[in-house]
Amino acid sequence: MRIYLILGRTKLIGTYTFFSGINLQLFYKLIWFIAVIVPLVISQQFPGYAVMLAVIFMTYIIGDLIAIPFPIVFAKEAGQ
Repeated sequence: MRIYLILGRTKLIGTYTFFSGINLQLFYKLIWFIAVIVPLVISQQFPGYAVMLAVIFMTYIIGDLIAIPFPIVFAKEAGQ
């Protein structure tokens, strides 16, 4: 919840960028997937009704990886 307050404040002062929003989306989905789905699958306690949720989250993660313009982001960080 606190991260959304921080992003809201950065948007108000004008330092919010598209990359920071989509980056947040990518990382919280990855963290959720690693912290929740993977341990349940390893312990074989993953409920069958949650398979569709996991598939949808995985498609969002893949979509975020496709949508983030990594060459542009890394070029800006390198000062080019």
